[in-house]
Amino acid sequence: MHKWNKLILAYGLPGSGKSTTLHILNSTLQHTNTKTLLIDHDEPRYEKLFKIMMNEVIDSFNDYGIVILDYVWSHTEIIDFLRTISKLITIDALTLYYFKPDIELSISNDLARNREKSAEKTIRTLDVSEISKNELQSITNIKKIILNYRPTYNPNNDKIILS
Repeated sequence: MHKWNKLILAYGLPGSGKSTTLHILNSTLQHTNTKTLLIDHDEPRYEKLFKIMMNEVIDSFNDYGIVILDYVWSHTEIIDFLRTISKLITIDALTLYYFKPDIELSISNDLARNREKSAEKTIRTLDVSEISKNELQSITNIKKIILNYRPTYNPNNDKIILS
């Protein structure tokens, strides 16, 4: 019998709230005894990681019904990833959190993380143009696609609300 596979991704600029949202979602799901795995590759190294991430996601579906993948994607990279993985494994559902770009707020959020290296160059140059449900349906065989649009996280007045 086929096991239900659900993939959850976030798409947006560094500092937009992707990792925070996915970590809270993963914790919330685990507290409801849902078997999830969060794969965290939150540094832009796509060329080296494409096959590694692909294999991790495919292997993880053997043990987990929900795989949450945290990564800094460009428009082209996320399309390539979803097109390729949906040919290799059955994904029944995809939830894609899309964080609308706000360059200055993302830079401010990134600086507040006190990381060794700033992501400002990536924030200013990364193509995170909006992806439509029709675009995703045309390149994948995923049965159920949910797009969740969000503004860039603003620590001064936002709370992370999962929906």
